[in-house]
Amino acid sequence: MEKQSSGFHKKIFVVIFTCLGLSLFLFLSTNYFVSKLSFSPNILSLTQPVNSFFGFVEKNDGISITIREGGVTEDNPVNAKKLRYRVLVDEQTKIDPNLTVPYLFTKVSRPISTIDEIKVGDYVTAETQTDLRVQRKNEFRASKIVVFPLKNTIRGEIVDLTPDIISITGIPILAQGSPLGNNPKLGEKEGVFSIRLTPQTEISTSTFNHPDPAPVKIRYSLIDLKKGLTVLVYTEGNMQRRNEVHALLIDPGRL
Repeated sequence: MEKQSSGFHKKIFVVIFTCLGLSLFLFLSTNYFVSKLSFSPNILSLTQPVNSFFGFVEKNDGISITIREGGVTEDNPVNAKKLRYRVLVDEQTKIDPNLTVPYLFTKVSRPISTIDEIKVGDYVTAETQTDLRVQRKNEFRASKIVVFPLKNTIRGEIVDLTPDIISITGIPILAQGSPLGNNPKLGEKEGVFSIRLTPQTEISTSTFNHPDPAPVKIRYSLIDLKKGLTVLVYTEGNMQRRNEVHALLIDPGRL
């Protein structure tokens, strides 16, 4: 009887020892595996997969873009220590300009952009199939890149006018839905901006004739634009980046 009890206790001891050994092995193996991964320090606390990265484009080499975390402001200068990713772009990467223009007459489809149209200074969100929490290095391949036109609109006075270009003095306006919001520290400065006109540039406005509640659409032409006229211009690019852009829509109000 004592032998049976002793054998039973030995079996229990073997089972417990085996379980402890297996647990120790799994613990050490997991720690070793985790130690080989390079976690992004800013997203260690997140419990859900991280598949997108928003930031400021610092470099474009034609096959990839370097994105710096967040936006650049007076409180967050370019040389601040921030997370950066090199984002690889290939023929499968969809690039969305995320540009909304309130045309009244022009029917357009959303343009297809290329990496060449992404400029240093643009704000973008890069989406990926990779979980950035467990990325081995600061590089990933993008499945989609959304480009935010930070300042693609300007309201100002026409100070010069030619058949191809109008010059406006004014301050660029933050694009509607800008990911940075209405930040007063983005360095808005009044200046003279050259707005290039194309055959596709729409010049129009909408107004109301009371008591009719329906808006009235009015189309204008270049000859209706005069010096001294205040206009609202929607452009194809980021006016914070350069002083000459192409006009998509010019709204002079009711003339």
